[in-house]
Amino acid sequence: MFGPLEDKKVDMLVGLGLTHNQAKIYLSNLQTGCASVKLIAQFAQIGREDVYRIMPSLQDLGLIKKHIATPTLYEPVDPKAAMSILVEKKTDELSQLKNNVNLFLKNWQRIDKPIEKDESFIMVTNFDIAIHMLVDAIKKTKKSWLFTSGYERFIIRQNMPKKRLQTNEMYNAVQRGVKIRAVLDEPQSRAKLPESLFGFPGSRALIKHKNFEYKYLSSKHVGLLSIFDDNLIFIETQQGPKIIVPQLWSNNHVLLWLGKTCFDQAWKNAYFPE
Repeated sequence: MFGPLEDKKVDMLVGLGLTHNQAKIYLSNLQTGCASVKLIAQFAQIGREDVYRIMPSLQDLGLIKKHIATPTLYEPVDPKAAMSILVEKKTDELSQLKNNVNLFLKNWQRIDKPIEKDESFIMVTNFDIAIHMLVDAIKKTKKSWLFTSGYERFIIRQNMPKKRLQTNEMYNAVQRGVKIRAVLDEPQSRAKLPESLFGFPGSRALIKHKNFEYKYLSSKHVGLLSIFDDNLIFIETQQGPKIIVPQLWSNNHVLLWLGKTCFDQAWKNAYFPE
């Protein structure tokens, strides 16, 4: 019988490349020792005909040995040896996958068609893609990056492990002369952002840099929008400090005008921290 512990073992073997039934049959054979298909099928709770069908694949993998007898008996390979076989097979597969990816990237002929040239609207709903697009936008920014954000949201996101690459690029941007301006909603204290709230060195260095300016706005629930070099905008379409998607990205001149007007008004009404 398969209880919770055995189910976890099945999941582990599936993660190493076996099918669900292959994993159950191998584990059942470990329990029975050298045994007939009939007994193994009883332990695995799998139909005898399915066990007969699957056994050759386990033999090919080197996990089970077949004994010519009457009836035919099957003996499991020692678990340590079996795990070594499966891990090595998985390692080889990953190595081949990396080679295929490198080959694809090497031979991929890309026609660069940046978002700046053709007006477009892109809705991003994947967390990793959102981070990639933001990092790419920061890298390409030459003069200015304007954004609005909640105070708490800004701090939380500057400390997210998955956004560490973004925080580093923000600091790289101000170092190469990009002017970053941020409007944050009003915190409980009007004091400057405390360095102690930021875990990454890049974030702590950013908030002290001369090219990073921020103001507080006497309003709550400040939405998140970003404008890069006055030619690319993204708007986060939901509220909350931990929400990052969906996002709307565009270079549409009307949307850029609306976003810039909104930011300029917010900056005018905001105040510098004390």
